[in-house]
Amino acid sequence: MSLFSASNLNLKGIKSILLFCFLYSYVSWSQSEEPSMYHNHAIDMMRENIKFLATTEEYANNTTFLELAEKLPKTFDRYNIKNYETTLKYIADELELSEATIKKYYSPFHFTKEMANMHHVATHALADIYFTSENYKQAIAFYDKAMFTHAPKGTSGTTINKDFLRMEFDVSEAYFELKNYDMAVLHLLHNLMNQQSYGDHVTNTLKEYEALIDAAVFLPKLEAMLKTIQKGEGYNLKYNFNGKTIQFSPFVESPSSCRATILSSDFYKSLKKNAVLKKTASAPSPKTIKPIKKLANFKIDDNIFHHANAINDFIKAVLIIGNTEAFSKDDTYQTTAISLITHLENDTFNEAIKELEYIVNEAFSIKASIETLDEKQKKAVENIRHFALHYKLDIIMANKEYPMALGAIQYVKSVEGFAFVSDNEKEIETDREDLLFTEAYAYNGFATSEFGLINMLGALVNCDNYEAEINTMMMDVANALGKERVVKFLTQLETNVIDNQADEITLTSAPFNVKVPNIKELSKDQITNKIQTSAIWKGFME
Repeated sequence: MSLFSASNLNLKGIKSILLFCFLYSYVSWSQSEEPSMYHNHAIDMMRENIKFLATTEEYANNTTFLELAEKLPKTFDRYNIKNYETTLKYIADELELSEATIKKYYSPFHFTKEMANMHHVATHALADIYFTSENYKQAIAFYDKAMFTHAPKGTSGTTINKDFLRMEFDVSEAYFELKNYDMAVLHLLHNLMNQQSYGDHVTNTLKEYEALIDAAVFLPKLEAMLKTIQKGEGYNLKYNFNGKTIQFSPFVESPSSCRATILSSDFYKSLKKNAVLKKTASAPSPKTIKPIKKLANFKIDDNIFHHANAINDFIKAVLIIGNTEAFSKDDTYQTTAISLITHLENDTFNEAIKELEYIVNEAFSIKASIETLDEKQKKAVENIRHFALHYKLDIIMANKEYPMALGAIQYVKSVEGFAFVSDNEKEIETDREDLLFTEAYAYNGFATSEFGLINMLGALVNCDNYEAEINTMMMDVANALGKERVVKFLTQLETNVIDNQADEITLTSAPFNVKVPNIKELSKDQITNKIQTSAIWKGFME
């Protein structure tokens, strides 16, 4: 995918560069050659607070706390703090420190001014220890706890914000080391939305990270995430990404300003520009959607598709059209192409109805673009409109929207440019059978009537692959209509093959009339024989 490595990206080097930004803060950035410890000074003030609290009446009977205090060294620093993990965990998760105690001993000129931050400093220190030891999953968990369970406290919003910025950087790097590049990018975006992220460091790192993510897949996820940004607890915001709720602290920014920051960023613009190009650069990896089966009990499953094996040809065609002059500058088409591919990769193609509908509605513009292609490309895209409409039809059928399905079928049958094209006559025949059977099934679902029966008979004489299913459907309808109506219908039934037009059959049973293709090129006698050997004829006329 990319030649970038941890050493190339050098996030730790970025931290060193950022030292200047925090030069006057009580906090110091760690150097790349030193153990990571953001609160290098505050950890020793925490030690002093532990020692002090061990002398107070509030903790005189807390034997665990007193024992830990007794074992403390003369100082805490970035080098020895890792030896006191047990103490840090106790301070972070078990030490009860009341507001009354904090207020009682607070002094702005004394280490007790940091007493309220003991939980945070211990938690953040643990996260840094795990980060340095390359225990990245634990580091991420404790950074999260340091941000949102034991958030930093103080009167300086800028100082607190710097703490959050550093933790987000470290979480991003931890995810990078775990090769979870989506999450690594998201946590850098938290700092981008913060707008206090000190220069171009976030932007430059995002450029390097973009090479590690699949832009065509990540872009729709990012755009969906932006729509979900909302207020969280306190000053935090939250959003949904891939079904997971994630919170962040953007200092003083609102949901709308955060969205605007991302949408106007160089990262987003680059991602949007490259999404389709990255997909086009290498052909889509082989994917499949579940093919149609014999319809057990005539219940169409959510994931059943005709032309399932042609899905990669369809996606390739979508990408070819997306590179034509007319559509390469069309943001809606480009976004649609990305979304179609994302649905396919996420096995949610049965939810792609809007994207398929867009391709169908743009059919005539697409037809014009096809004329600009070379012969090889024309061959590759010749069925793009048919596939889009057929996949849409299958989704509509799965949703049991039968009137809409019948409309889509008429579109395939009557509008130029939507018929299936192939050099293989058997493939064309199979496609026509699929459509006829789907039409019969839709009529059966739409209404119980003689009109449904006559359409099912039209499918029966053509569709050898679905003969058993159609017979069963007709019997269900016939039994619902009753013997008198069915006998009358069948008695009046007439068949005719149009003279000089052997590819069309007319079926009539007044007042019902239907014309269907003569796929098998049957004679009138053969058609009559098929009808009179059907289950409905045998059940009601013999």
